[in-house]
Amino acid sequence: EGQPAHFETTLTPVNDGSMRVEWFCNGKPIPQGHRFRTTYDFGFVALDILYAYPEDNGTYTCVATNVLGTCKTECTLKVSGKSGLLLDTMDRDRLSQLKNLENRERHRADEVD
Repeated sequence: EGQPAHFETTLTPVNDGSMRVEWFCNGKPIPQGHRFRTTYDFGFVALDILYAYPEDNGTYTCVATNVLGTCKTECTLKVSGKSGLLLDTMDRDRLSQLKNLENRERHRADEVD
């Protein structure tokens, strides 16, 4: 998680003006954005994910289309997630004080009832 991912392939003919290259993830077009960069230059085709997250998991497809037809190649990305929350306290004294305050509130609620 948070690491870059890079996919690349090559296309011929290199100087085909009718060539259109598209990238998909799980069948949906990948939007150009701050995390996704595509390259198509002299037959070199690449997709870079600047930092990948578990929601980026799936099958990535590169589709090339020209006047002669369509060709595609696929690969799979699996991103393992990091645990999101630090469950251990870094300040034992403050944790103890919070527990004391919670206990006081519980005792006050019991006295009112």
